[in-house]
Amino acid sequence: MICITLSLCFAMLSLAHSVNWQTLQNTEYGYSIEFPETWQVMELERRTEDTPRRTTHFLMNSELQGVTFLMDDDPLAVGILEVRVISNPEKLDISQWASETFIDAFDSSLAYNFEPDTLGGKPATRFTVFEFDQTGAVIAAMVEDRIYYVHFASSNPNDEDFENHKKIYAHMVSSFRFIAGDDE
Repeated sequence: MICITLSLCFAMLSLAHSVNWQTLQNTEYGYSIEFPETWQVMELERRTEDTPRRTTHFLMNSELQGVTFLMDDDPLAVGILEVRVISNPEKLDISQWASETFIDAFDSSLAYNFEPDTLGGKPATRFTVFEFDQTGAVIAAMVEDRIYYVHFASSNPNDEDFENHKKIYAHMVSSFRFIAGDDE
């Protein structure tokens, strides 16, 4: 166990020294996160047309804010991490919210394997999402009447550089911080 943890730490240290990091700070919604300077940052907006697009391009119904980090400017890139802020006035717990949000065409939940975790030093829940050609990892924290979550691939057979992307995702998640927002 210690050897695995140490080797993961050394892998992250070597990655941290080989990648130049930038920090995105969102004072309106009160968070910051580091990302590789070579990655694109896509601020999400409400969908305004009927053109089919990936959900990484726009905000969903109850989402207040979102940003997608892309490995390059190809919107179908395999290296993607999303941060989203959701309105949660009903104060649903994370597992209930996830089971109602991550659903298929038959309203069956695609979320499973719920485990305690942390996000930005706050209690959170990590869970897996079945995404047909890959599995996603979501780490979600409830803060007042909002849910903050990060979403990234936990396995992806289509990503030839997945081991490197896992290290980048781990660094990005560990860098996520809650900061004083504009409304505080």
